[in-house]
Amino acid sequence: MMEAILILGGGADQLPAVHAVNRLGLISVVADINPSCLASSYADYFINVSSKDVDNIIQALSKIEGIKIATVFVIGTDIPYIGSRIANKLGSWYPISLELAELSVDKFELKNILRQNGFSTPAVSKLNKSGGTDINFPCIVKPNLLAGSRGVHYVRSSAEFTSKIEEIKLNFPGSDILIEEFVDGIQISSEHIISRGEVFTHGLALRNYEDTAVLLPSIIENGGIQCHPLAMTYLKLIEIEVKRLVALFKIDSSVLKFDLIINEGRVFILEMAVRMSGGGFASAIIPYSLGFDYIRNSLGTLLGNEDSRDVLSRYSLTRNTKFEFVANRYLIAKRPFEYEKFEWATELYIENALYVKSGDLCLRPKHHGERTGVFVLKDKDLNSLKLRIDNVYKKSKVNGAPVNDFFCYLDSGSLEQVAKI
Repeated sequence: MMEAILILGGGADQLPAVHAVNRLGLISVVADINPSCLASSYADYFINVSSKDVDNIIQALSKIEGIKIATVFVIGTDIPYIGSRIANKLGSWYPISLELAELSVDKFELKNILRQNGFSTPAVSKLNKSGGTDINFPCIVKPNLLAGSRGVHYVRSSAEFTSKIEEIKLNFPGSDILIEEFVDGIQISSEHIISRGEVFTHGLALRNYEDTAVLLPSIIENGGIQCHPLAMTYLKLIEIEVKRLVALFKIDSSVLKFDLIINEGRVFILEMAVRMSGGGFASAIIPYSLGFDYIRNSLGTLLGNEDSRDVLSRYSLTRNTKFEFVANRYLIAKRPFEYEKFEWATELYIENALYVKSGDLCLRPKHHGERTGVFVLKDKDLNSLKLRIDNVYKKSKVNGAPVNDFFCYLDSGSLEQVAKI
């Protein structure tokens, strides 16, 4: 029997994992409802079933002869509980328990457990069925159990609160609505591989929300900078919290990713996921920054390969000082407009892509899935990288006009400062 890895989803976020599995010399199996998804042409076996359809995925796997699923891999989609359920039914190894997989996507329960165990995390409550609750503005309102900033709003007044609550009820009927404390500070995304209880950190990016303050109350991230010195300042503090969390949940081997706020020297956990990052963070930003095959070696480590574990250790941010700065930035419409053409500024891009074609309507986004395009740059010098980011925004053209006429970009400011103007 040949060892295989099942990958849930076959889109742009999952394709790099397919290639990584193939580089490991294992059999790649992809499940996706879209028969024309990107990974369908590269996987050894393709199952044309929804990545959430546990029973039909298992039935399809039973018809593939000569393979044994070693594990289920989840990247770029917040369904670790589906991976756990499939692995449990197959008798395959999975990094975490079903209980923890389900807890990780339940923002309300997770935050309460963290607070009960002494972790810093924003206070959160559920909106009463009557609609009444004590509210301190500004605050965050959002539906539970969703990702990608869907339905997440920064509200500053009673009128804004009422409006956004009604919007969430309309767009996400039946979902619990959370009212969360707004914690100001530096926002960081981190990604870690846990192996035999040891923490290896490879992703540490300072996130950028300054550019998109004009979109408030919608909260839209405009990328970040991997290994930014400000983020690196808090590496040890962040790893202390991650180690505490690993001990709390008795995690032996897994991927962990976090959205964090640093406030007055304290690490606040905004979100935790028990799967690998999408959006190019795991597949491009970390590898280009640190100079190694991150997904392949992470998978190898989780499957018990000692050579892969040694590589992960050597390239972790506590040991690797030869990293480069890598930035991703998005094209985020300030207002709706019809897209005709785009001319990219001359640059040495790692990646640049548009998500629209001529004649499409570019939306003022309400969640991350409505951003218009992306570009990724790397540089050994941080100031040079910032100038190159400026160059893309200032010299690219959309519909023959400067990008700044259509898309969000600011040189400075903070979400809270701009919100008060």
